[in-house]
Amino acid sequence: LVQFAVTDAERATHAVATYEDRLYADVQLAARRSLAAMTLDDILTSRTRLSEDILRDVKEAAAGYGVA
Repeated sequence: LVQFAVTDAERATHAVATYEDRLYADVQLAARRSLAAMTLDDILTSRTRLSEDILRDVKEAAAGYGVA
């Protein structure tokens, strides 16, 4: 589940083709990177760590196209 807000409508509509699709792809890639770096036990016990890793990875990229 991802919650987001458009912070800059002009960038969100002009910087990328579709900001929803771009955000979805960014979250998917960040999740894959985080999961690849964790053991199965870590994945099962550290859901908050996974969420924090994804947020950290996506936050800066999303800001570049007007989404928080």
